Formats: sequence, structure tokens, C-alpha cells
Amino acid sequence: MGDTMGIVSMKNQENEKWSVAEGEYDGMPLVIRLKTTLDKEITEGKYNYRVGIAIPLLHPTKNGLPTKEENDILLLMEDDIEALLLQNRGVLSSVVTTGNMKEFMMYVESDNIENLIGALKEKNPGYQIQYYVKEDGEWDGYKHLQSKFGI
Repeated sequence: MGDTMGIVSMKNQENEKWSVAEGEYDGMPLVIRLKTTLDKEITEGKYNYRVGIAIPLLHPTKNGLPTKEENDILLLMEDDIEALLLQNRGVLSSVVTTGNMKEFMMYVESDNIENLIGALKEKNPGYQIQYYVKEDGEWDGYKHLQSKFGI
């Protein structure tokens, strides 16, 4: 990943704090949003599995980012992911957009996430939703992004 061009902090309606950074990846723009209010979740040690959900864009711009219309759809998917995480005992930790793809990284209690993925695929049949699950009780994936972008 390239150098950070800027960092902005923001809060959503639930007083969760996010930081946004921009950079480059393989010569294309990269936008990362990282939740910065996860200290309690990290230290409690109950979310030991990292899940990455990657969604290839259907209509990317020439610089590999979503159009406004597609980004609106992806924001609805993010809302669905967060709602499903409440049921699956997990937390969304970051969102990366670059290279014709948007990836959501989250941490969950159990590696049994088929219901989350199934519900997401069922609601969004036009998208080729890809995912992985990895044991990561130390939150190395999240900490790597924090370190890389100085967030």
C-alpha cells in the first residue's frame, strides 16, 4: 500500500469513531476507513476470528473506485453486514476501497459465519461476494492497517 495522503476523523450516529485515510495501491487510489473505538473489543479477547468480505465492483470508474450509484448500494450492504454482525456477535473494524473492489474486515466470536455470508449473497445476487475466515485473536490484521496508515 502506498503512502497516506490524508487522515480525517468522523463519527457515525452511534458515536463510533472512524478515521479515513487515502493513499495508493498498485498505482490506483485507495480509501480506507478504520474504526478507532475498538480498544475494549481488542482487550476483551472475545472476537478471535477475522473475516474479510471482498466485493468486486460491477461498475467501477476508470480509477477503480465505485460510482456514486454503486457506492450507495455498497453502503446498504455495509448496513446489512453491521446488522448481521449484531446477530453473529462481531464488529466491523475497517473498510478498504481500491482496485475495483470494496473489502470489509470484521472480527467475530465464532468462525461459523455461513449465515452471515448466505444472507448477504441472497440479498445481493448480482455481486460475486468473496470471503475468508482466519483465526486472529491478536487482531494482527487490524493492527497492521493501523500501523500502515498511522491511524
